[in-house]
Amino acid sequence: MSVIHIKNKLSSLGSPPQVVVNDFKIDKNQNWTILGGNGSGKSTFAQMLKAAIPKQSAQVVSFEGEQALLEREIYEDDSEWLNKVDNGRTCRELITENLAGTADMVNLIELLQLDQCIDTGFRLLSTGERRRLMLARALAASPSLLILDEPYDGLDEEFSAHLG
Repeated sequence: MSVIHIKNKLSSLGSPPQVVVNDFKIDKNQNWTILGGNGSGKSTFAQMLKAAIPKQSAQVVSFEGEQALLEREIYEDDSEWLNKVDNGRTCRELITENLAGTADMVNLIELLQLDQCIDTGFRLLSTGERRRLMLARALAASPSLLILDEPYDGLDEEFSAHLG
């Protein structure tokens, strides 16, 4: 049984379309890797995959998602009302925000080595800590489809090896 099936789709970005999908499906318990150079349409294809299934069923980990979270944190900055610097919500709060009933937050924190920064505000995190947090948030939602767009960007070699 297919988790996702895309047939005869064109990306809606640009003219002519960047990505054309004639027939693509992912079956349960399959893992896929999409490779290509910069500008080849990998991120566009990832968005097409996400759009093909119900919103709650898919999670995308990407630089764009990380940037959107940073922008939300800046928008919700309460520094002038608190009379102190607002460093954003903590990793714990941001993971809990996505936590599905079946996810185990303690194991996610341990697996992604977030224990040292779990109570640190998002805007104080290093690039690698942010990437690990984004992975934790995605996994906390217990998605049926997890799309990793450049998952190793910003991670050091040691942690990349830990994931691999």
